[in-house]
Amino acid sequence: MASSLKDQLLQAGLVTEEQIVESEKKKKQKPTKRKLQSSRKKPNTAAKKPKRPESDLERFYKERAKTERQEKHDQDRLKKEQAALKKARNKKVKALIDKHQIPNEDGTIRYNFMIGKTIKYIFVNEEQQKQLFDGSLAVTFNLGKRCLIPVQTAKDIELVDPDKILVYNEVSSDESKEILTEEQPHEE
Repeated sequence: MASSLKDQLLQAGLVTEEQIVESEKKKKQKPTKRKLQSSRKKPNTAAKKPKRPESDLERFYKERAKTERQEKHDQDRLKKEQAALKKARNKKVKALIDKHQIPNEDGTIRYNFMIGKTIKYIFVNEEQQKQLFDGSLAVTFNLGKRCLIPVQTAKDIELVDPDKILVYNEVSSDESKEILTEEQPHEE
């Protein structure tokens, strides 16, 4: 049973001795894979159809497509730059607020202020309320929470990000003089 397939086919009478010898010769003559790849015909580039000249319309469409791709690329680049600038601005504003935020956990007085058409409020103590009225404190939002900051910090934030919501009273020098004169007793 250890006989090869050739011997078994010969015994069964399916092949002749000549056919076996012929198949062995073919095996020896089979080219290797490299020879097969190198013997394959390479496409003849010279045999291709000659390229017809490009019409004005085709040239126009190619130029327009190139221009549109360039514009889209420029717009994408501009959006990325603006997003990076906005992120840097927000980071700077957050750092300013975190550094100068005034704690108001002990606030019991409700201070109302308007944002657009909506009335918002924050609880402050008596001293903070006076400072808000005088215009030395401002209210802003940090991570969705209302917080108090000095007015100078609020003005610095406005320089960095003009769109940031800041609420503070601007008291002109004339108004402050009127307030002082009203508080002083009249001498008559």
